[in-house]
Order: sequence, then C-alpha cells, then structure tokens
Amino acid sequence: MVDITLNIYEGPNYSVLDSLNYKFSLWIGNKTGYPHIDAFLRVSEDKLIEFVNKSISKIQYRILDNLKCQPLRAEIELVNNELIIPIGLNQGLKKGTVGFISDSEDITMSEWIVLTVSDSRRNTAIVEPLNPLNKKEEIKGKIIKFMN
Repeated sequence: MVDITLNIYEGPNYSVLDSLNYKFSLWIGNKTGYPHIDAFLRVSEDKLIEFVNKSISKIQYRILDNLKCQPLRAEIELVNNELIIPIGLNQGLKKGTVGFISDSEDITMSEWIVLTVSDSRRNTAIVEPLNPLNKKEEIKGKIIKFMN
C-alpha cells in the first residue's frame, strides 16, 4: 500500500490551503507458497513502474481540480506610487492578466474594481486599475483575486 499526502500552500508565507491524501496499492503477483511457481507469477519491474506511473498520474488531476477552484489572491501594496503584489511569473501571473477587488465576499459587479497586470517579475507584479477614477491610495491594502 502506497500512501501519499500532499499539502497545497498559499501566499508568500506558505500557509496550508488544503491537504490531499492519496492511497493506492500495487499488485506484485500471487503468492502460492511454492517459490518456483511464484517466480512465474511475479510482476516484472517494468510493469511495477507502469502501475506506479498510472497511479501517480491520477494525483495530478486531483490537484488540478482542487487548484482550479481557488483564485490566486494577494494583498496590494503601494510602493513608489505603484501598486505591487507579492506574486508574479513563478505563480503564473503574466502581463495582461486581469484581476478584481471586492470589499465583500458576496461579490456583485457594482462593487468590483478591475485591475490588470502591467508588469510581471519572478515573484512580484505591478497592477493598474482599468478605470482611472479608481485611486491607487484607495486600492492599497485590499486583496486582488485572479481566476484561471
């Protein structure tokens, strides 16, 4: 029996978002009690590797299903009159990506502030509001959410 536990982390402080536990067993052949017969029934190393690869490939789909439901979030900081977020290219954020801010969890379109990534670096990005009437000072400290 193989037991794999994967933790999914969020944010620059790596707080645990979710934990996935995946168990699977490998069939290594029948045991008859007769060594000469067992040698013929034993599973080859290639077959074992194939079983492991198939089982592990299923894990990636469970992880992707879990992550696709989670928005990429970050707190916006105002540094040198630029809106900076602590996520960037390493987290999949590229120039032109659109995100939004809402003051409440019950999101209605009238409450949205829409921003776009104007520059993305390894672990940081600069965002700008699409509507020039939204002031940068009012946006700092809020949480931006990006959906895939």
